[in-house]
Amino acid sequence: MPSTDQPAAGPGSFVERGRWHDDMISVVVCDDHAQLRRRLLVMLEQEPDIDVIGEAADGEQGIATCRDLAPDVVIVGMRIESIGGPRTSAGLRELVPVAQVVMLVTPEDVADAVRAIKAGVTGFINREVLDQAPSVVRAVSSGIAALPPLVAGDLLRELAPTGRAVDHGRGTAAAPEISAVEIGLLEHLASGQSYAAAARALGVGDFTARNLAANLVERLYRTSRAEAVVYAVQDQVRPG
Repeated sequence: MPSTDQPAAGPGSFVERGRWHDDMISVVVCDDHAQLRRRLLVMLEQEPDIDVIGEAADGEQGIATCRDLAPDVVIVGMRIESIGGPRTSAGLRELVPVAQVVMLVTPEDVADAVRAIKAGVTGFINREVLDQAPSVVRAVSSGIAALPPLVAGDLLRELAPTGRAVDHGRGTAAAPEISAVEIGLLEHLASGQSYAAAARALGVGDFTARNLAANLVERLYRTSRAEAVVYAVQDQVRPG
């Protein structure tokens, strides 16, 4: 943490911490509400494996900041000023493809969740429950989609508008049967848990959990683990 006499960095600036290492998760926070942004900065800086390296108060400023800093994770407000969250995310994914984008949302923002995911967002944080932020940052930085149930439901309706019979691009087929353990694994991953945590909760090995997830992506005809998670967690597959 910076010393108490260090001047606070303004939006769009690089936050000098002097302790960033390769094994830490570098984060930039982009939101137009200064108080919320400050709460996030303070909260994340308390985590030993997370380093906040910059902040911005609008979307265009956020893109410019991240282009210069190339963070691991960018947290963006859904309704951030200038160009909005989805457009900011699309710009970030184009200019800084290695960065994972997390969206700050309220229940009223759920309708825009699908558009945000299509723009490259892989995780969501409820603005009213900011203590989720560290776990979501860790999840997306390790390649795990962090999708709350409301967001997952909207994405599911976009992917499967006709109900249980889903057009996979290979013809329309009924939802496949998978085991209770497999459903449990997807539910744990959807909550932002790591493979190791999900494996412990289910009583299987870490390697087994990873193999199950990889196989499910193929069996559910999804193109990514994130799609498989949101498909299964909303009860679109039946335990075998």
